[in-house]
Amino acid sequence: GNLTLGEGSEIKGEIKARNVTISGQIEGTINSSEKIVFEKNSVVKGDLSCKILVIEEGAKFDGRSSMGSTTPSKPVAETAPKTDSK
Repeated sequence: GNLTLGEGSEIKGEIKARNVTISGQIEGTINSSEKIVFEKNSVVKGDLSCKILVIEEGAKFDGRSSMGSTTPSKPVAETAPKTDSK
């Protein structure tokens, strides 16, 4: 289903929903099968996964995002191939 968090809301934990709209504060993982919207007063700390991501001016986001899969991918530094330097 859909989840809408209004101003003043605070969540610590994992969120799973089809569409997520945030105006409050979240610390944790967000998994959306469709769309995530961070409205101008939102503060989000954590990783997220979705197909569509909208971040309004003024929103704060600290974490990793993955678009098109169900779980956030590993950081590039961890997945980059090693090269030999001579």
